[in-house]
Formats: sequence, C-alpha cells, structure tokens
Amino acid sequence: MKKDEWFKNKAFTKEVKELFTDTINCYVKEESEKLSVFQQGGVYLATKKIGKNNPKAEKIKSDNAARQEWNRTVDVALVEGVPEEDILKIKQEKITDKTLQSIRTHGWLPDMFRQIIRGAKDFLQEVIFKFKLPPKPVPKIDLQEWKDMQKVMYELQGQSREIKRTQQDVSSLKKQLSELRGLFKGKERKSLEGRIALLEDLEKRLHRSMEQIVKREGYPNVQAFQKVYNKAEELIIEYNEELRVWKNQTEQKKEKPLEQPKKASVLEKLHRYQQEGRQQPKRSVKKKSMDRER
Repeated sequence: MKKDEWFKNKAFTKEVKELFTDTINCYVKEESEKLSVFQQGGVYLATKKIGKNNPKAEKIKSDNAARQEWNRTVDVALVEGVPEEDILKIKQEKITDKTLQSIRTHGWLPDMFRQIIRGAKDFLQEVIFKFKLPPKPVPKIDLQEWKDMQKVMYELQGQSREIKRTQQDVSSLKKQLSELRGLFKGKERKSLEGRIALLEDLEKRLHRSMEQIVKREGYPNVQAFQKVYNKAEELIIEYNEELRVWKNQTEQKKEKPLEQPKKASVLEKLHRYQQEGRQQPKRSVKKKSMDRER
C-alpha cells in the first residue's frame, strides 16, 4: 500500500513534536523543567544532540559551543532593548546568507561555519555596545510612600469639602437670622440659632478630625503634612517628566533602522586631523569610506 505523503511532510513532523512535547509537559510539575519545541526562524540557533558513540561528537560539541555563544549574546541584546527585527536581520545576513555563500564556494566546512557564527556574535556585540539605551529614571521618593500620602490627602480633602459646606450653611443661616424682624419671630429666631450652633459644633469636630488624620501619620499638624506633601509632589512631577523623556528616547532608539558599524579608514582620519589642525573652513572633500564586516 502506498504511504501517505503527509507523513513525509515537515509540517507533520512539527505537529508530532509539539504533540509529544505537550504530552510530556503534562507530567512535569516544575515550570522551569518543562520542554519546548525549538522555534525555527527565531533569533536563536538550534544546538544538535549528540548520540552515543558518535564519531563526530567533538566536532558537534565545538559547533554547539559556537551556537550557544550566539544565543547568549542574543539574550543580552534582548535585555538591552535591541529589537528582535534587528537581531533577525543580523542572523540572516551574517549567518544564513554567509553560510550559503560559503557552501556554494567551498562546500560544507564545519570550521568555517563556526567562524561565521562567532563573527556574527562579535557584530551583534558591537551593536549592543552602540545601542546603549539611556538608564531608566529612578524616583527620588518611595512610590508606595507617595501613594500612602495621597490617601491621607484624599481624606483631608474630603474633610475640607465637608467643612466648606458647613461654613456655607452657617453663613446662609446667619444671613436669615440677621434679616429676621418683628416681635413675634422669637420662636423662628431660636430655631435658627439652634441650627447655627449645631453646624458650628460640626465644623469644630471636622477640624479636629483633620488634625487626628495627620497626627495618626506622624505629623504634628496639617501645615507640616502639607509642606512634606508639596515637596513630594514636586519630586513625583519631576520623575514623571524624566520618565516621559526616557520613553520617547527609547522608542526613537528602537525605531531607528539598524546601521552596520563602520570603521573609519586611515585616510579619513588623516583628513580629519589635517582639518582640525588648520582650524580654517575648507572646501568639503569627498572621502571614501570602508565598510568592513566584522
């Protein structure tokens, strides 16, 4: 019976690998020990397994060592913020394309392949050194402490709103009382005076509550808390602005197209030194630049 061509397809092999990997991982408790299927076309290079009594074991070990050097450098590049697209571009141009070119010219040479990988790793390291994302700003105040201070401020502001409403009510009632005329308004006058007294007592209690709130947090009075809060707010505003600038800088850095590091030729340096020595405006001279690959 003729075999199904699907079983010879790479997609079938990939599907089976993923199925078996998922099945094995069902029985692995520790997350760090679970297996994963190597993603082809990603930023990393796959290492080869070495079977028992393999006559090429040493060569495979050397080959794997070079691949792992590349993979470790990729990890550093990712942490430093180098975009994956840039890493993939370097991998394609410096490893895949160069390897294909070498095979066409010389055939498969393991030593040459290892040299290509190490050259790509050195190139990626140079990109990492040049990338240099600015350090993320650090707040000059503990953010949790600032959040706690904000909660206190919200409490004080709530009390303050209640005091203002009470004062407005007292003012309105006093105005009514002042406008009350006539000999037979005594009962109404007494009622207004009673309401005013209650509201003034409420206002005093609200003020005491404000004092208790700040004392609970270790401040002698509202003024002392307000001074510290204002200073903390200035530091937070300053931090937020620094963070905004940092985010803009990092986004611009990541969006820049990858440029291959260039080495200035001796001739370029000589022309530059001559121009600096003369310190006179000269006509621009077209110079040749040498773009060497590492």
